[in-house]
Amino acid sequence: MESIENIGKEENAGLVVEDQAKVYLKETAKWSNFLAIVGLVMSGLFMLMGIGVMIFMGSIAGASEDPNLKIFSGGFGIMYGLIYILIAAFYVYPCLKLYGFAKKTKASINLNDSFQLTEALSQLNAMFKFMGILTIIVLALYLLIILVAMGVGLSSIF
Repeated sequence: MESIENIGKEENAGLVVEDQAKVYLKETAKWSNFLAIVGLVMSGLFMLMGIGVMIFMGSIAGASEDPNLKIFSGGFGIMYGLIYILIAAFYVYPCLKLYGFAKKTKASINLNDSFQLTEALSQLNAMFKFMGILTIIVLALYLLIILVAMGVGLSSIF
């Protein structure tokens, strides 16, 4: 009967991480950590900028007598600010996953633990999957905008 420690493990592991691969993983983890932290800081700044845009555009529109600036008091300032905040919110998730990848990769190398490496690659997979889906959505929105613009342009001709 198999002991609990050996369940799911084989004597001959199918994948062995060589020393040079560990060097590459360690360097990748350092850069991932840096990019994740910078991304999270930039997301926070982007959110603050969104709040600032909402406040600033609303206050300028309210204080001005210029009718061209009054359009911002109708919600455009809030809309622009919410767009900044939405973009920042979408960027937080991949940064957190990238940070998780870096943290777990460092742990896997330091402890020589293949389970931690598997968890790290799971974090990286989640980040790339999210970015891929987000890219598809953005490309679809671009296509929709182009088609609508072409439709509006064609309808104004006829």
